[in-house]
Amino acid sequence: MPAYLVADAMFESDSTCCVCRERGKAVQTHHIDEDSSHNTLDNLAVLCLECHDRTQVSGGFGRKLNDVLVRRSRAEWLLRVRQRRDAADLAAVGRMVGPMVEPAEAPGRAAVSTLPYSEDRADAILAYVNVLPELRARLRHRAEAAWQSGVTADVVEASYEYVDALRGVLVTLAGFYARGSFDGDPQRFFSQMVASRFRWHRAHCEPDGPGMGGTIVNIVCSRGVVDDVEKMVEEVARSLVGYDDRFDWRSWPSRWRAEVSDAT
Repeated sequence: MPAYLVADAMFESDSTCCVCRERGKAVQTHHIDEDSSHNTLDNLAVLCLECHDRTQVSGGFGRKLNDVLVRRSRAEWLLRVRQRRDAADLAAVGRMVGPMVEPAEAPGRAAVSTLPYSEDRADAILAYVNVLPELRARLRHRAEAAWQSGVTADVVEASYEYVDALRGVLVTLAGFYARGSFDGDPQRFFSQMVASRFRWHRAHCEPDGPGMGGTIVNIVCSRGVVDDVEKMVEEVARSLVGYDDRFDWRSWPSRWRAEVSDAT
């Protein structure tokens, strides 16, 4: 199978199984019609190893995950991924101050272009970086109720949405970098980066093997990625500001890391 097709399938599915939708699990591409020579993007579904095994089971007590169920799950999940990315991009760009925003290239998709090195660019960077602590506080405030609910599914889902929103901020910040940065495709670059962090946390949280940590692993894993991506945003923002004397190096980190109760 061509490597580019695998990469495209992984990106479309956010490197996540379209059936169980638990991030960080080992995944593989599955030919929905079970014809290994039919290599088209529409015929590829990303499944974790457990769900892929269910496609191979027939008869007995095993419930076969047939092509109809896989296609339905795939369509629903890909739509969800696109909607999340669009919402994250719009939320991130919506907090931007200055001349960086251009008309959307597609419905729900905000386009950000790189400004040449200039005072305008420096002003735009500083303005956007300065509103990031407020944006983070708003995003965390939205997630906090679910995090405190004690309901595993709600806690994990809130973390996923928060991480997706911060990934939108990273993509937006990448718009200030020189063209070609982040492999020339920040959306894909940061999607792969975040996916790798989910895999890392799940791997070290299950020393007895995949699936042995129970549902608590999803909470621990997702919260670990929350911390990682928050740090990524902080590092990229500080790199962009560079040596701008107007930037408040003392207070900004404290504002960025503030607890929700202190920041809202």
